[in-house]
Amino acid sequence: MSKPNYLTKSLFKIGFECPAKLRYAKDKSYGNNQEDNAFLQALAEGGFQVGELAKLMFPGGHDITAQEHATALAQTAEKLSADSVVVFEAALSSGASADSHGDYFVRVDVLRKSGNTVDIIEVKSKSYDPINAKFFKNTKGEFAREILPYLLDVAFQTHVARLALPACQIRSYLLLPNKSRAATVDGLNQLFPIVQIDAAKRRVKCEPLLGVTLADLGDPLLELLDVTAHVTELLQRVHEIPGMTGTVARLSEALVAVLHNPRSIAAPIQSQCKSCQFRLPPGHALKSGFDECWRETVDNRRLDAGESLVTDLWDGKKTGTWMQEGKRFLSDIQAEDLPLQVAPGHLSRTHRQWLQISGEGLNDDGYLFNTEGFAQEVDTWTWPINLIDFETSRSALPFHRGGKPYGLVAFQWSHHVLHEDNTLEHVADFLQTEPGVLPNVAFLRSLRDTLSRNDGSVMMWSPYENSVLNALLDSLSAEMSTDQAVNSDASDYADLLTFVDSLTTRKQGSKVIHRGERAMVDLCKLSSDFFFHKRAGGSNSIKKVLPAMLTASDFLRSFYGQAVYGGAAVCRSINFKAPMTWWQLDAQGEVIDPYQLLPGVFADLNVVDQDDDASINQGGAAATAYARLQFEAVRGDVREAWRQALLKYCELDTLAMAMIVQGW
Repeated sequence: MSKPNYLTKSLFKIGFECPAKLRYAKDKSYGNNQEDNAFLQALAEGGFQVGELAKLMFPGGHDITAQEHATALAQTAEKLSADSVVVFEAALSSGASADSHGDYFVRVDVLRKSGNTVDIIEVKSKSYDPINAKFFKNTKGEFAREILPYLLDVAFQTHVARLALPACQIRSYLLLPNKSRAATVDGLNQLFPIVQIDAAKRRVKCEPLLGVTLADLGDPLLELLDVTAHVTELLQRVHEIPGMTGTVARLSEALVAVLHNPRSIAAPIQSQCKSCQFRLPPGHALKSGFDECWRETVDNRRLDAGESLVTDLWDGKKTGTWMQEGKRFLSDIQAEDLPLQVAPGHLSRTHRQWLQISGEGLNDDGYLFNTEGFAQEVDTWTWPINLIDFETSRSALPFHRGGKPYGLVAFQWSHHVLHEDNTLEHVADFLQTEPGVLPNVAFLRSLRDTLSRNDGSVMMWSPYENSVLNALLDSLSAEMSTDQAVNSDASDYADLLTFVDSLTTRKQGSKVIHRGERAMVDLCKLSSDFFFHKRAGGSNSIKKVLPAMLTASDFLRSFYGQAVYGGAAVCRSINFKAPMTWWQLDAQGEVIDPYQLLPGVFADLNVVDQDDDASINQGGAAATAYARLQFEAVRGDVREAWRQALLKYCELDTLAMAMIVQGW
């Protein structure tokens, strides 16, 4: 027998984004470019641990472990026959169809029944800020964009529960980590180790350590929020989604119809296409649903010719307006559609967009570089220059006593020094992954020590490093003000505060209120101001700019096309023991992104594209590795493999910055 075609929580969310996505969501022949990121994010942030902690808050609860729908429904019904009961992963189903279960199927994180009152409790790892008066609604009375998807999730579950349990009064709740509360026990996160990962099915088995009870968790960090009024409002409201309008109930019926007949709705080509997760690059092994939708409504000859779409425009804030006007390709946008902002000495946002649209002003190699403007910036630098990059973690459940949900843990940095004669060396790095050890102060001490090697300018890519140091500055200041820094290990806090203050810039709104005497230079801003390459498409992400620079620069091709980095080669490296050739071409003759040359790791995360997903090649994966290294049970050889991958990943970040500066 074929499986029932239920509208589930996840499918409702996807359908609410765009009904046409339901064509591809359950068909494994189509790729989803967000699944891996979402999976890694949940691992890094501890979403699975939050779910297990939540269960301990409801002693005596019954877990519905059956995966098969009919069995799970039967087990749930049996438990709900009791007058008072708590059920985890409770299965509910109902709808308008004639079959025995209906069209809707939800698994409720926590279902609490008392008499004829049923509480639907959705557990999320999103943080709750009790002092934020705009957490649920803004000053205009509109639901906050960040919380609305969670409320709609609960609203759909509430709708199904009302259909499935018509004799009961249904109340709606969110259970979220309260970011104002601090852990009163050490290793709270580590009490819920991940014991099994099935990356292919995006499933994780997370279990509390044997014998752990609610009493072992200290003061509660999760907040139970009654959102019944908000859910009631959302259920009564008429919503507009791409191609459809209606209440949650009516839209649910319409989405079920699309599930049963996926081509019953014409693809609504609108601004939501810009973030479509079913878009895959040409040549991918899986099918691209995005491309199929667009082929229904646009000139296929232009698609086949490789014309760029209006959704590809970098920072395209007018994309929705242009699409309503029938503009589908970048070449449809005219100069009058994009009034250029004048920005003397550097590229403005609209100028970068026009370069992407028209290519006017690019040289024969497809790039523009403001040599004069960059040279003026270089004149303000003090040599040698120091290139630094940080890796941090923010987990829903703290790793250490005193930590708060999503509190900052700075666990890694890398430091390259580039001399004025173009000599480059990787001089130092820091990585603290020992379970139970809060690395923040050691992170700052070691960073202070390495940057004291010289008085040169300090470089970062994007303001992230500045924001991390400001957050650590606030944390240190708070500790000193509460007399927590009196022990001998913290005797140099005042010196650390001075050090951080010297590197950072602080703003109040758009006004700079502090700039340290050695304030870090943002290379990302210099890229935005002075450099544009068609391969990067307007983006200033280092992951986009690096391959573009390797494509554009003759120096980088000739120098890094040889095995000159690492080992006993020209450029000193701490972690690359064998010389590396960073400038390489793929089978199509395109420069390979150096991040794809990093060594594989995470053998248990071999997902769709093994080369990409088995490497620590993005910050989210680095945070995931740190989180997993906090569990004592990690085998020694696995722990060391992850550590080495982290070290090489972070080293490449500062090497990438150095390469870009050398190329410029």
